[in-house]
Amino acid sequence: MESGAKNDLKNWLKNWNIKLDYRTRRQFRDARPVARLVDKVHRNLVDLTIYKACTSVKMMQNSWKIFRVHVLNVLNIGLSDMDLEQLVLGTEGPIEQLLFCIMYSQYENI
Repeated sequence: MESGAKNDLKNWLKNWNIKLDYRTRRQFRDARPVARLVDKVHRNLVDLTIYKACTSVKMMQNSWKIFRVHVLNVLNIGLSDMDLEQLVLGTEGPIEQLLFCIMYSQYENI
């Protein structure tokens, strides 16, 4: 991600009171916190009752798969199985890309 895009994302996250650091990246391994953010950005799109807090890798994978079908596909945000795996592992980079796409989707819907 280019530095301009990184700064845009950082400022956008700041508007939502999110600082992307080790702790939040670890929290975002689970789809639930991301679903909460998308619910704020796109009202009435996310059914938060579907997403339970997950602790195991398998549960997180399933949660992301559900999120991909119910939310990301609606927003036209592609998430491959490899991307999903990287999100669950908390690898730096994929969550930034996903959050950037969510940010962009907000501006598309204005």
